[in-house]
Amino acid sequence: MTGGPSGLAGGREPRKVEAAGGSGVRLGHWPAFAVFLAAFSFLSSVVSLAFWGQTAGMAWRGLQTRDRLQRPLTFRQAALRWAGGLLTFATAGLPLLLTLGGASLSDWMSRSVTYSSSGAARR
Repeated sequence: MTGGPSGLAGGREPRKVEAAGGSGVRLGHWPAFAVFLAAFSFLSSVVSLAFWGQTAGMAWRGLQTRDRLQRPLTFRQAALRWAGGLLTFATAGLPLLLTLGGASLSDWMSRSVTYSSSGAARR
């Protein structure tokens, strides 16, 4: 049996990170927070790209994403585009070196192109 009132060996509390307001967030909660962030980013990105062809930020900047034949993205293409963005983030932006040749990793994986509102392709 573990000792202490908290159920941990030696009765030690897990480390806390103190926010500016004084509320503590336990470091042991990061897996749940990471799953929440991944699910939220997946849903907000994939659903908006598949239905409207743009995310909120893309609408603000006047951009749209279409496939290479200028058709709306399918859910599969939108999910592949999200996965490419996640891979770019996970590798600290290293795949951005591919953009020197034209398309980003997300564009390459989903076979999509980003257009401005005026219709010119952005590469």
